[in-house]
Amino acid sequence: LALAVACGSSTLALFSASMLKNRLSFHFAFDRVRDVINFVIIGVILSPMLSAVVGTTAFMLGGLVAPNNYVLNLFTWWVGDAVGVLVVAPVIIIWAKASFRKPKRRKLVESVILVGVLLTVAWLIFGQWFGPRSFYPLAYPMFPFLIWGALRFDQRMVATLTLAASLVAVIQTSRSFGTFSH
Repeated sequence: LALAVACGSSTLALFSASMLKNRLSFHFAFDRVRDVINFVIIGVILSPMLSAVVGTTAFMLGGLVAPNNYVLNLFTWWVGDAVGVLVVAPVIIIWAKASFRKPKRRKLVESVILVGVLLTVAWLIFGQWFGPRSFYPLAYPMFPFLIWGALRFDQRMVATLTLAASLVAVIQTSRSFGTFSH
C-alpha cells in the first residue's frame, strides 16, 4: 500500500512538472495569468486527482477503505493533495526562482511587523480565543494582512504568508481548536 501511495504521489509531481514545463511553456515566476491558470488546472485540480485515484484505489483493494466509502475517501484525498499543492508548491517555486536583493531597512521592519501581526491574528483566529468551535467567517480577518503583503511586497511574501497562516491553522486544528476543528 505504501508503494502504491508513493507511486501516486510521485505521479502527481511528475505529471504536473511535465505538463507545465514541456507542453504549456510554464514560467515558474508566475508572472503571466495563463501560468497561474495552468498551474491551478494541472497542478491543483488534475494531478492531485491522479494521486487520489491511485491512493484510494490501493486502500480499497487493501481493505482499508470500504467500496461504499470510495468516493468520499477519493474526494477527501484529492482535497488534501490539492490544498497542499496550492499552498506549498508556489512557495518552493517562487523562492527557487526569485533573485535575492537585500531589502531596505524600512521594508525589512515592515515585513517583520506584517509577519508578526499575521501570525498573531492567525493564532487568535484558529485558537480557542473565540470559542472552541468558532464560525468559518472568523478566518476572513487574515485577508487584509495577506492583501497588505501583496500590495507592499513581492510574490515571495504572499506565498510565505499564506503558508505561515496555513501552518497555524493546521497546528491549531490538530489540537482540536478553532474554526476547522469540527
